[in-house]
Amino acid sequence: GAHGRHGGDGDVPSGGAPSDVLGAVLARGRVELGTISDAHPVLHREHVPDAGACALLVLLDALHRAVVGAPEPTGPPDWLPAAAPHARGVHGSGGAYEVMLVVRTPQASDDLGGVLRERVGAVGDSVAVVGADGVWHVHVHTDHPDLALAAADVGVREQVVVRLLDAPHGVGGDVDGGAARWGLVVCTAAPALAAWYAAAGAVVLVATPEAPVTAEHVARAVADTGAPDVALLPG
Repeated sequence: GAHGRHGGDGDVPSGGAPSDVLGAVLARGRVELGTISDAHPVLHREHVPDAGACALLVLLDALHRAVVGAPEPTGPPDWLPAAAPHARGVHGSGGAYEVMLVVRTPQASDDLGGVLRERVGAVGDSVAVVGADGVWHVHVHTDHPDLALAAADVGVREQVVVRLLDAPHGVGGDVDGGAARWGLVVCTAAPALAAWYAAAGAVVLVATPEAPVTAEHVARAVADTGAPDVALLPG
């Protein structure tokens, strides 16, 4: 939002040296960060800043340092809000599981995003649907991953991932009392089992009738566990 304000309120000059413009944009952006995050219901509930806005500010900050010749910082940015303690167990009326998938349709439709939001939103919250040209990325928190998957049945569903929200994704218990932790990835063609596997601590890949699980999907799920050793159940 900061780059759209130059010349109007005097905060960001419309001309002048690049260092002055960048400095003003950064100052305005840091102020706007709190407003943007607080206005978003999910970010407000989770007490976290908008990640995309933070990333943009990091890039602009790096550009500003390069322009003015400032040294590389040795610590985290002082403008980044400190993480506030909060209960991850509160997710509104949505549910305990995070479901993510891609929906592909043979014909591009601007209306499909709205259709997916409405259908998936009926079985959960924290709904996000983005895409274009017949490819839609869907995200929802729900107690019923199988119903969310059924709600998204408006095209070819693939890359379906189900995870438990309030637990390390795909990480099991300690091994032999040591610090090493095993990751767990489960592939299944039964959507009704996805919640059960995820509750057991797995990153779950669901194969739909129209699209199989691929090696690339498995590799991503293995990386998502964040564990040095991963057990894979091919299903």
